[in-house]
Amino acid sequence: MSKTMRHTSKSTRNTQPPRPAHPSITRRPLGLPAEFPLFVRLHGTRDDEPVRAMHVHDVLEVGYRREGAGTFFVGPKVIPFAQGDITVITDLEIHRAQSAPGTSSSWAWFFFQPAALLGAACPGWYSYHAEDYAGERFRNVIKGATHPALTAAVKEMMREAEERGPAYEHSMRALVVVLLNRLHRTFGAKKRRRSAAAARDRARAGPGQDDMARLCPALDLVSRAYREPLPVGEMAEACHMSVRTFQLVFTRAMGCPPQEYVIRSRVRAAQALLASTDTRITRIAMDCGFGSLSSFNRAFRKVVGRTPREERAGR
Repeated sequence: MSKTMRHTSKSTRNTQPPRPAHPSITRRPLGLPAEFPLFVRLHGTRDDEPVRAMHVHDVLEVGYRREGAGTFFVGPKVIPFAQGDITVITDLEIHRAQSAPGTSSSWAWFFFQPAALLGAACPGWYSYHAEDYAGERFRNVIKGATHPALTAAVKEMMREAEERGPAYEHSMRALVVVLLNRLHRTFGAKKRRRSAAAARDRARAGPGQDDMARLCPALDLVSRAYREPLPVGEMAEACHMSVRTFQLVFTRAMGCPPQEYVIRSRVRAAQALLASTDTRITRIAMDCGFGSLSSFNRAFRKVVGRTPREERAGR
């Protein structure tokens, strides 16, 4: 896997093929068979090319990072991922993934509808509420090393899907029950009360919200050019809004001002590179859009809670 960093200049950005005027939020129904609504992709890949539209599925998506690192954009959240991580994305949240610059990542994915898959076969055997795994309070990328029981459940599902032995469908249903119950014990209602705030999270995570659709051109621009200077005016122009309106809409939808989101995206990209490469920290800082090592260290500590050096030492 190449770990060479790519550099993008503003002149290059302006000579790229024109983007659609309004990058969209796409809905991707998988059309799973009613008798066994589960789809497995064991050897998927993601490269470092920007995703042109955020999307939402009509299923629960559980992923396992076999190799590589990068950044997940889930609604307003920007979350780094690394090898061995697990991702949980419900049908409530728009999302997209991007591998670290100059790299690709390999994944295993499971897509299923818990109620349809388990309802008749395993009544009352599992706990699943989509709102527990969406919104501001849930971090969709779960560190595998921190949650070995979840990792073991996902790896067993991968093994069963690879082998497809006798009674495969029964075995997969049983393993899904184990996975959902382990998720519930760790992140579900027992760990956080369902309150008015949780209800707001669910509403905010909804894929049809107008604000997120209006902001897609700016989010697309950030994902392509976060390493460069990105004036608020340029992002506002991409969304066909005045600067003031753009700032209001962006802060309302994303929970932070536009420039803070850009800095957060730079930090999360750097965090992925610290996890996946041995590139010098100074080089990572420059390649992720920071003008100096000191500004990078300050921003990294503010977003992550520790220094880049501490982050690399703990990988």
